[in-house]
Amino acid sequence: IALAGCGGGPGGGQPDLVVADPAVNDASPGAGASREFSATVRNAGDRSAAATTLRVFRSDDATITTSDEQMGAGTVAALASSASRVESVRVTGASPGTSYYGACVDAVAGESDTANNCSAAIEVTVQNPAPVPPLPDLVVESPGVSADTPAAGANFTFRATVRNAGDGDAAATTLFVYLSEDETITTSDQEVGTGTMNELAASATGVASVELSAPSSSGRYYYGACVQAVADESDPANNCSPAVQVTVQTPSAEAPRSYRPDLVVLRMWVNTASPALEGIFLLQATILNRARATESPTTLRFYRSADATITRSDSQVATRDVPWWPLSSGKQQAYLKAIVKTPSSKGSYYYGACVDAVAGESDTTNNCSAAVMIEVSHNKPDLSLGSWAAHRGSVGTSLLYGTHVYNSGGPSEATTLRLLLLPSPTSAPSAGTEVGEVDVPKLVVTEAEPASSIRSVTFQAPATAGRYHYVMCVDAVEGESDTTNNCSSPATSVEYR
Repeated sequence: IALAGCGGGPGGGQPDLVVADPAVNDASPGAGASREFSATVRNAGDRSAAATTLRVFRSDDATITTSDEQMGAGTVAALASSASRVESVRVTGASPGTSYYGACVDAVAGESDTANNCSAAIEVTVQNPAPVPPLPDLVVESPGVSADTPAAGANFTFRATVRNAGDGDAAATTLFVYLSEDETITTSDQEVGTGTMNELAASATGVASVELSAPSSSGRYYYGACVQAVADESDPANNCSPAVQVTVQTPSAEAPRSYRPDLVVLRMWVNTASPALEGIFLLQATILNRARATESPTTLRFYRSADATITRSDSQVATRDVPWWPLSSGKQQAYLKAIVKTPSSKGSYYYGACVDAVAGESDTTNNCSAAVMIEVSHNKPDLSLGSWAAHRGSVGTSLLYGTHVYNSGGPSEATTLRLLLLPSPTSAPSAGTEVGEVDVPKLVVTEAEPASSIRSVTFQAPATAGRYHYVMCVDAVEGESDTTNNCSSPATSVEYR
């Protein structure tokens, strides 16, 4: 007599794991967002299944296999025969686009059928990340004072550089100067003065100067500044400067008298914080006479420094004569500027200015400005046009209009200057019709001034009398740093008879 086996069913009693009901809590996540994948693991066999691992895979098609990209894994506890459990696995990653997700459970010992260990696929569409708009980020750097040992009650100047470290433009704002008992400057310290900061483009810097009076008691004090956050600023937590120490002294009988002149460089700035190698940029400074009149002319000297402290031992790059009349009475100001060549090597450089002392000046320790930093990192050209004018003409005649083409950046390739006829005086150049053109040669800066070429365009005047509107544009060259200034503005109107 044959005895039946003791296994109790087909396969001699074996586990059989099956993965079903795949699901995800977000079928259209953003790129980089995490999401919860879940699936039901069931033991369809007639013997218990040992603990194992559930793995989540991403596939380019609707068939899930263990050769697909694994996105996550989780532990599955032992399952009795016919038991099931819902398991969840958190997954992240994947590039934008549509793909398929599913799960496979690792086979356990003695499993009767391992071909059914993977689930069906579910479709998941990862969204493109939302574009991040350019945001400003104001930072206050390089605080300094015109006198770090003033007499009690004496006037002195606080200066600081505000830099837009963000990639978006910053609106005009206010710089607040604070007096602190320690080296940490916060907006809870004592406010002692304010200054205005103009709009700052991305990476641009500006220098603010604020006139202050020293405390009436001698001792050690700390001064610093915080710039008020602007709209959409990416990091308003870095808007305060380090502190600068000031030691106030008891006034002596020899203190300078208030009727003597006192010159300071009130503000120092540049037209761009990232000029091109082999190019030029503009230094600008304002001189203030804080006290009484002077009838002495003087000289303003621009310097380049290796650090953020400007002294007369730094490298002088330009000078400008200052006549006596802008400083002829107290509180008068003089504005001066100089075009200079950009350094020939990449790197960070500091620029500032010092005004020569005049006869009888009460304080000559405050005649130098704070530093402004530039970053030289590219060699891109920058073309622009000079002004031009056109006069009345006769219909149908051949005319000639000319202008200067300038390059203030790195060497530029040859290009073309075009004369465009506009539908109206407010039309954009892109709406214009070309009526003439002329070649522009290569332009390379060699001196401390823009490289330039005078170009003239010959064209035929309209056949009908009336008023017409023109603009000149120079074609952008490869790698140009700023193409917004390649057209003359505003339009020039000409009447033909």
